[in-house]
Amino acid sequence: MKEVDVGKQYKHYKGNLYEVIAVARDCEDPQRQLVVYRAL
Repeated sequence: MKEVDVGKQYKHYKGNLYEVIAVARDCEDPQRQLVVYRAL
C-alpha cells in the first residue's frame, strides 16, 4: 500500500478534494489496511 499521511489533503483524479482521517486495519485480516477519509 502506498504511504498516506493522516491529516493531509489529496486530490482525486476527477478533481474532488479529500482529507485523510485515519488508517485502519481490517479486524479479520490485520495485514489489510483501509484509509478513512472525508470529502472537503
